[in-house]
Amino acid sequence: MNEQADVLIVSIADDATGSPEQLEQLTLQLRRAIRELPVDAVDPIKESTAHLEGNKSIDGAMIGQLAIKLLPQAIPLVIQFLQKWKSSAPTRKLSISCGNVKIDISGELTPEQSAAIVKAMAQTAE
Repeated sequence: MNEQADVLIVSIADDATGSPEQLEQLTLQLRRAIRELPVDAVDPIKESTAHLEGNKSIDGAMIGQLAIKLLPQAIPLVIQFLQKWKSSAPTRKLSISCGNVKIDISGELTPEQSAAIVKAMAQTAE
């Protein structure tokens, strides 16, 4: 098996969050917490927008989205952490994607969903 790190994309939402600023704060809190785990990196997803005048491109962080770079063996720990984080507030929702697999979590993360994420990470590592 390849020991190359892979990336999980995590998108968060919270029905109780009323503004983009609140969602940004929630995203920053999650990012800080994930940094405590054995991951290589956790960074906001950047989007590039082109302005009509001069076609200049500006990179900005997309609120509520993080890229987590990790080795496949760390996936179960990260998934367990995300489930615990999500369940601490019932209004939170997560979307986790890796490669072509995307899992939307609004309730409890099922064993099948966890297995799908692990399988997707294993396939991208090959």
